[in-house]
Amino acid sequence: MAFSYNLESASAQTVLVSRTRLFLGDTVEDAGPLPDGSNLQDNEILLALALTGDNPQEAATLLYRTLAARWATLADVTVGPRKEALSQVAARYQALAEGGGGAESAGTGYALAPARDDGYHQAYRLQ
Repeated sequence: MAFSYNLESASAQTVLVSRTRLFLGDTVEDAGPLPDGSNLQDNEILLALALTGDNPQEAATLLYRTLAARWATLADVTVGPRKEALSQVAARYQALAEGGGGAESAGTGYALAPARDDGYHQAYRLQ
């Protein structure tokens, strides 16, 4: 899986991918916004850029739909008093996607980088 993030790269393509990652909050390798904690692949971001005329903000909005779809496949889980409302993550990404391609909506993606804090995850994923 290819991951590049360098806002000062000499490669215009890498800068476009990096700007899109910045709007998505997908800037740390192996700590991405996908349900399993992985990052979007560069080729997925490049496709979104191609579909949006190389506009990182619009590409991020398009990728919010992708993230919403991937999170929507997960069910809410309740075990005793503990509940993980994973459908809310999908709903937030969908709301961002519907908000349009402006900097205001793209910038709010930073708050959506999900992080589990249940002890087990940290102990066995070593985050």
